[in-house]
Amino acid sequence: MKPSVNQENGFTELADYPVDPATVHLDLDIAQKAVTIHVAQDWPGGPICRNCGERWPCRLARWGVNVLLAGGWSHEDITKLVEHAKAGEVPWA
Repeated sequence: MKPSVNQENGFTELADYPVDPATVHLDLDIAQKAVTIHVAQDWPGGPICRNCGERWPCRLARWGVNVLLAGGWSHEDITKLVEHAKAGEVPWA
C-alpha cells in the first residue's frame, strides 16, 4: 500500500484497509473489537492509539469504523459501543 502524506500534521500515514461491501457482514464482530481496542489516549503531542501507539485514529480503528458504517451502524451506535466497552460491557464477553 502506498503511504499518503498528511500535509496538515506533517506525517506519513498508510492508506486505509479496504472494506468490501459484499462481505462486510463477515467482519462485523472483529470490527467491533477493533474500535473498542484501538481507542484514543491523550498525549501532549495529540491522541495516540492505546493499543498500537500510532496516531489516532490508527488504521485498525478507521477500518473498524468503516466496516461498521458499511454494515448499517451509525456513528452514534459506534460511540455507544466504545462507551460500553470502557465500562467493561462488550458484546463478545
